[in-house]
Amino acid sequence: MQDLSGDAIATLSQREQDVLRLLAEGMTTKEIAEKLVISPKTTSIHLWRIYQKLNVNNAVSAVRCAIKAGFVEP
Repeated sequence: MQDLSGDAIATLSQREQDVLRLLAEGMTTKEIAEKLVISPKTTSIHLWRIYQKLNVNNAVSAVRCAIKAGFVEP
């Protein structure tokens, strides 16, 4: 995991930021999809892009990056 500042989070689209916030709240892909009124497949694509932009491989690492950057509270 790279050392991130708020700049890395700023590279995420608004929708990706929404998905990351909900992920940090503990929601599943299906729950995020329902909350945002999008398909689970679209949610998965957003998650994949988040992982790529944050240079991580999974949800736990993405949330850790978001916490480190001050994007979400632990």
